[in-house]
Amino acid sequence: MAYTLSFHVGGTFHHDHNARRSHPEHADLSRQNLNYNWERDPGQLVAESYKTELAAYNQKQIDQRHPKRQIKDLYKHLYSLYDTAKEKDKATRTHKYSNKAKCPEKEFIIQIGDDENHPPHDISNRILMDYWYGFSERNPNLLPTQFAIHGDEATTHAHTDVIPKAFHETGLMKQYSFENALKEMGFTTYFDKDQGRRITAFEQWMNRERNVLKQICKEYDLDIEPTRSESRKYYLSKQDYIAQEEERKAQERIANIQRSIDKKQSELAELTKMEQDIKAHLITAQQVRDIPYKKTLIGGKITLDEEDFKSLKTTAERVDQTDSRERKIEQRELHLACQESDYRQKFQDIDRELDRYYKERTAKTLDTVLDSVDSSKDTLKQFIRDQNLTHQFQVYRHQIEEERLKKTVSRDKSFDDFLVR
Repeated sequence: MAYTLSFHVGGTFHHDHNARRSHPEHADLSRQNLNYNWERDPGQLVAESYKTELAAYNQKQIDQRHPKRQIKDLYKHLYSLYDTAKEKDKATRTHKYSNKAKCPEKEFIIQIGDDENHPPHDISNRILMDYWYGFSERNPNLLPTQFAIHGDEATTHAHTDVIPKAFHETGLMKQYSFENALKEMGFTTYFDKDQGRRITAFEQWMNRERNVLKQICKEYDLDIEPTRSESRKYYLSKQDYIAQEEERKAQERIANIQRSIDKKQSELAELTKMEQDIKAHLITAQQVRDIPYKKTLIGGKITLDEEDFKSLKTTAERVDQTDSRERKIEQRELHLACQESDYRQKFQDIDRELDRYYKERTAKTLDTVLDSVDSSKDTLKQFIRDQNLTHQFQVYRHQIEEERLKKTVSRDKSFDDFLVR
């Protein structure tokens, strides 16, 4: 039996809840022995890990005559900024403020299976413990503040809380950055042309951790279902997801229209077959002329054989039926022609709609690439300023400009010589 494997970023989290200092109502007290909790005070860990960097930052503020900008408690300071950003998001109903703020801590929730289909709780517990034992070795730039296994809930799962530390960056906020921490571990955001979107460093890192968990599950003879990325269903941004859903709905409308057309064509084919069957039972005009008849002596009437009379009668009835059916067929054909025109117009509208979505997605992708280029330019400018390379860079730019002018003059001179010759 295959199980799902969930590895995702948590939302709001609480260390007391993770440590089971109070038991929630949905917890099964008989399985408390399957719980596990390891933790460090996050504020203390941040203070110890950034002691030197914070002291240098505060000294810089004093030297620049901005003593009020000093930070006493880095952990509380970052949380204060993040909480303020979330309040602004709540007021404006956006995410633009919290996306730019630095969340001082991240939580990842790991779960094997779901409420209806999961391994035995003790097996899940051992798998999560094996994963935890190798966490710090795999992730030297993610410093854990807590790892808690909840084996007393419907499905055993783990909470992993971490703070970042980019050891090779300069500057306090550059070191306290999940993006730079992941970069030092070999994960950087890039643009995938095949998927038409950015693959974030976090996504790459989480895929790596999922593969580690899958390998551990394999050692316990557990099969794991493919993830969405492995089944070619990728994580999408909100805009791409909306565009994809609109495209799917448009394709469904096209399929419904095609089914309607097929149904009408089937009805037309059935009527045509009925018409052919009727014509097969009719006698021809030549056969009517060849029917022998006799004139009566009185009254100027004619007599026919009984079989010939029946044939003529049947033919007359069939002709009436044929006329009626032909009128129905003509009405149906007219109705189908009108519907075909409507469907053709709907197809054109859908094509224009799809074309618009494709153009919007392409434009958004281009904007993302341009934003990435602008960000790289800003990063390069900041690096040049931080390293006091502004003068050298100006000299380098001057040299490049002189070389370009020399090539232009040389090319113009060669062209003038050619004209003279």
